[in-house]
Amino acid sequence: MKDNTMKNRIKVTIGGQIKEILDKKGLTAYQMCKDLGLDQSYLSKVLRNQVNPSYEFTKRMLNYLGYDIRFVKIKSKVERR
Repeated sequence: MKDNTMKNRIKVTIGGQIKEILDKKGLTAYQMCKDLGLDQSYLSKVLRNQVNPSYEFTKRMLNYLGYDIRFVKIKSKVERR
């Protein structure tokens, strides 16, 4: 019996992770843009997964949020047995 492959995949995106961290810390995307001097429309696209941010942009956001990019791991799918 074949499993539906979509059910076996977990899609984790940097935009989703950043939104989750912002929520946990009680911060808004607007506040992060203001503090870091980021373009609000670009960050909005990142958070909606419409664009993939550069390494430097991602690092800057994560540093602001208190995370070290070396310890952030993103998985695109769950390994099947």
